[in-house]
Formats: sequence, C-alpha cells, structure tokens
Amino acid sequence: MHRFGTWLTSIGKTMPITVLNAPDVGNPYGCFIDGNFYRAGCDYQHYYATMIGRLTRSNSHRFALEIGGGFGGMAYFLVRDNPDLTYIDMDLPENMALAAFFLLSGCPDKKIALYGEVDLATDDLSQYDAVILPNFAIEEIKDNAIDLCFNSYSLSEMPMATVTNYLAHFNRISSKFIYHINHTTVGSTKADEFAIDYEKFELISRAPAIWGKACNPLMDEYEFLYKAKNLSF
Repeated sequence: MHRFGTWLTSIGKTMPITVLNAPDVGNPYGCFIDGNFYRAGCDYQHYYATMIGRLTRSNSHRFALEIGGGFGGMAYFLVRDNPDLTYIDMDLPENMALAAFFLLSGCPDKKIALYGEVDLATDDLSQYDAVILPNFAIEEIKDNAIDLCFNSYSLSEMPMATVTNYLAHFNRISSKFIYHINHTTVGSTKADEFAIDYEKFELISRAPAIWGKACNPLMDEYEFLYKAKNLSF
C-alpha cells in the first residue's frame, strides 16, 4: 500500500489506476482494488516506464536499453504505452527466458526479437518493439545509438569492475540520458561511485527513491538522472 500511495501521489494524480493493469501471466501475486487485480510491483514498474517515455519523447523513433530487466514488468508498460520506441533488455540467460515468456505471452500484438534473431551490426532494430539479449551483447551496440540507458538496483549488487564495464558502455552508447536507481551506502558498489563520464554527462537529479521506505525507514536507495551536456532540456 505504501508503493500504491507513492504512485497515487505522483503520476497517479493524472492517470486512472487502471493503467496499472498488466497481463495475468505466470501466476502473479498482488491485490484486488475495486474488483481489478494489480500485480505486486506494477506501481513501481509503471512509474519508471512513464518517466523513461517522457524523458525520451521525440518526433523520431526512440531506443531505451535496460541492464537487468527481470521478468519484463517495466518493459511491458514501456512498450505498451510507447509504440514509437524500441526497448532493449540485456540480462542473464535465466532472466532472459522469463522476460521472453512474459512479453511474448502478454504482448501478442508486439514485435519482439530474441537473441539470435537479430544482427546488431546490420539489422534495423526500430522495426521491433522489444529486443531481448544477453548482457555481453552490449559490446555490439553502436556508439550513441540509445536515447536512454536504465538500471534498477542490480548495478549496486555487482563488483566495482563489473559496474565500471557496464558504465563504460552506458557512457558510450547513450546519446541523451543515463537513469538508474541504486544503493548509496550498502551493496557491493555504491551508486555515488559509479564511473559516469562527466565530460559527456551532467547530473540533473539525485533524489531518494522512496518505494521501499515502508520496509526500511533507513533506506539508502537513490534515483540518479544524468543528461548529455549537448542536449537541450
């Protein structure tokens, strides 16, 4: 209920709660409100999907890349509400399988490509709504090909060397934004120590991410938004 309240007092003020409806795929758990079922975490996922959609709004086709998309909860809202955007999920094989199952089952009208079905060097990814790839494929993404790179929590759980490698690619492939939510005092790597290229990007916002505050009043989770310096905003 704390998460629902957070959503309701932010973007929920301008949207009906029914926008949080998602496919009943995979036997999810959650709660019923006014007879409608809402999957646990849908509020958090919809919020960040909405923020990514708004940040990347453009007259041309957009690309958003996420490291660690989980089962595809955020991706569902992002591709549902942004038909002119291609979402690229890069994750470990087990999570890739979950995301593929969820998105292919829950979004039958969307064009979704799996690993091995696209050539990152030659194919036009704008024809797809979503592309699901292994994490090492990030090396094949072209420079400045992505409008926004996103991560939620998993970077701060990785060793510094791994985070530094991912951030080097974020710095390289993102043309506009780097957006992430991570721990600042606990975890293997603290978010304030992430190797952002400050020659290319500037920090626009560092704000508490209060989604988990009901579980942990001393939460150390912050939302970071970096903007390319050459981008008008």
